[in-house]
Amino acid sequence: MKKSIAILKGLSLEKGILSVLLTILFMAAAQIDGRAQVSSTTIGSSSPANAPANRVIYQMPTGSFVPVEAAQNRVFDAMKTQKEILAQNTPGSANYIAAERRLRYLTAVYENLSGGKGVAQSIADAVPAITMSATAGSAATPEEAQVERSYAINLLRP
Repeated sequence: MKKSIAILKGLSLEKGILSVLLTILFMAAAQIDGRAQVSSTTIGSSSPANAPANRVIYQMPTGSFVPVEAAQNRVFDAMKTQKEILAQNTPGSANYIAAERRLRYLTAVYENLSGGKGVAQSIADAVPAITMSATAGSAATPEEAQVERSYAINLLRP
C-alpha cells in the first residue's frame, strides 16, 4: 500500500499524468453507466422512441382506436384503394410492390378483426404477413413493416 501511495506522490500534476488518468477513468465509468441505462430501457414491455424497427413492429400499439366494426369498414375501404392502385400500375414497379405489400398487410389486419381480435392486437398480429413471406425477396424489411404498421395505426385512430 505504501509503495502505491509513493508512486502516486511521484507523479507530478505539472506533467498532467494524474489528470489524464483520472479523465480516462471517468470517461470509462460514464460509458459503462450509459450502456447500463440503454439496456435497462429496452428490457421492459415498452420500447423507447428510438428503438429499432425490428423490435417495435411486433409489439401491440398503444392508444385509442375506433371500434372493431368501424375498423373493419376503414380497412376494407383501404383495401379497395390498394386494389385500384395495383390495377393502375405495372407489375414489378415500385408502386405496384408497395401497394401489394400494403394490401397483404391490410388483408391480414382485416382477417384478424373478423376473427374477433381487438384493433391493436390485429395491427400487431398482422405484421408477420409481410415480414415472413414464403417467396424470396418479397418479405418486407423491418423498416418497410414499420411504415405499414404506422399507416394502419393512423388509419384506425379515432
